[in-house]
Amino acid sequence: MKKIILILLTLSLLIISGCGNPVYSDETNGQSDDVTGDVVKDIENPKKEETIQGTNIKTLGDSFYVIAENWDADAQVDGLEFSLTPKDENDRTIKTKGVIEASLYNPVCTDNSYGICMEESCLNKESDLIESWNLNLKEENFGILGATIRLEYNEYKITDDDYKKGCLSIKFTTLDGKEFFLEEDSVYLNGF
Repeated sequence: MKKIILILLTLSLLIISGCGNPVYSDETNGQSDDVTGDVVKDIENPKKEETIQGTNIKTLGDSFYVIAENWDADAQVDGLEFSLTPKDENDRTIKTKGVIEASLYNPVCTDNSYGICMEESCLNKESDLIESWNLNLKEENFGILGATIRLEYNEYKITDDDYKKGCLSIKFTTLDGKEFFLEEDSVYLNGF
C-alpha cells in the first residue's frame, strides 16, 4: 500500500511540476498574432530554482529523438519536435540559456543500384538545405525532462509521401560560447 501511495505522489509531482514551456521557432510561438519574440512567454508563476551555468555542460544527453508533430487544432503536421537536455558530469539536466541553430537537409542517394535508391546519406550541403531555424533558449523553457523544441515548417511543404525523410542538424551554443552538436539522419518529415 505504501508503494502505491509513493508512486501516486511521485506521478502527481511530475504532473504538477510540468515539463517547461516549449520553445517555438515561429514568431507567434504557437499563439495569437500579438505575441512576439523567439520563445514562449513565461508561465504566470515560474518556480524560482537554483540554476547551474552553461559552463558545466558536458553533453546534450544520451539520446536524440526527433518527430514530426501537430501542435495546433488542424490535422496537418506543423513541424519537428525534440527535447534538448544539456547534462553535467553527474548526468543532471542543466537549465541554461543559449542559442539553437537547426538545419533540415534532404538526404542524398549514395547507392542507386538497379535504378532505385538503396541507401541515403546526409551530406548536409547547402544545396540540400530544406529549411533552417535560429532560436533563443531560456531557463524557463526547461522542465524535468529538458526543453521541448518545436521547429515549425515554413519552407517545407507536407507531401503525400509518408516515408519522406530529412536530416536534422542541431548546434547549441551556450552564452559562454561552448558549442554542442546533435544530428538525426532519419527524420520522417510528414509524420504517420
